[in-house]
Amino acid sequence: MSDAAAPAAAADATGEAHKEDPEIVARWYQLEALERAMSGNTVAFLDTGAGKTLIAGLLLRSYAHRVRKPARDFAVFLVPTRVLVEQQARVIEAHTDLRVSKFTGDMGVDFWDAAIWRRVVDDAEVLVMTPQILLDNLRHSFFSLQDIALLIFDECHRAKGNSPYACILKNSTTL
Repeated sequence: MSDAAAPAAAADATGEAHKEDPEIVARWYQLEALERAMSGNTVAFLDTGAGKTLIAGLLLRSYAHRVRKPARDFAVFLVPTRVLVEQQARVIEAHTDLRVSKFTGDMGVDFWDAAIWRRVVDDAEVLVMTPQILLDNLRHSFFSLQDIALLIFDECHRAKGNSPYACILKNSTTL
């Protein structure tokens, strides 16, 4: 892969990304990680600030044709905290034109039934949530991993022991 960079979304001083700004470019290593992720399961092991979120945004763009409604499939972006749900949802909205919905425990999602989740999934193209919420949905069979066209684990180093990340991976045979 060459050292050439590709246009991507830019972030201003407030951290808000802008699709129109051609000044920000994806680095060669980000493009290489993107290429690998497009061809199969991939762990992007990069330092903080190295642009993993940009890679995720570009990957979501590449999967847009699989999740754009009226498609039944959707993408899930897992992040470990409520604050990161908000942050990553904003970044995805800025980097893509996909419909993003965010879910945290303080929304009362623990009390939602299959019908509510089906309406949510039918409306959104990218679901940003904590891993516990996805795990609960899978355990209740509100939806399955086969419904998920793309599953992104932010901070995947947390997938150990009996963490929700680890349980999702241990209980899946389709990844």
